[in-house]
Amino acid sequence: MATTKSAARSGGMWLMVGALLLGGALLVGLLVYMGNVAAHQQTSQQRRITTKALLRIATTFDNDFHLNRDGAVWDRWDRTSQSVVSRADYINRHARCNNAPGAATDLKVTSGPSGFFEVHSSLAGVKLTDYWHYVDGQWRFSLIKSNPSAVALYREPAAMYYRALGCTK
Repeated sequence: MATTKSAARSGGMWLMVGALLLGGALLVGLLVYMGNVAAHQQTSQQRRITTKALLRIATTFDNDFHLNRDGAVWDRWDRTSQSVVSRADYINRHARCNNAPGAATDLKVTSGPSGFFEVHSSLAGVKLTDYWHYVDGQWRFSLIKSNPSAVALYREPAAMYYRALGCTK
């Protein structure tokens, strides 16, 4: 009889250990699930904050471009884009050949490829997509991704740039 009681206790103990392990696994699963929900909510909130900040900056950038605040525009470019044309040359070319179209409208931000965000707008009836990315704590515009044809023009001598844009100055 002692053997039967011992076996019953042993079986009961294994049942209790199994129940504790199952309960622990369920608790861990619940905590992981709750963590994922919280992380998703935080990511969604961060995305809304990020999108709102970029929209504000892109609107200012487009207004600066429209109003020929060329230094401010060049200052917002990323380093790779800034290497295409010096700040002084960019400002000089735009001062001598003012070809800024009307103000951009209907700005909308979406998440884009490879860490870039896309700012969609309409400018003089043309749909445009500008590419921005967050570098060293600041939003930076990529001229190279956004407007490769402008990159090609800025790499040309100033006289060819003016001729291509129809400037007579």
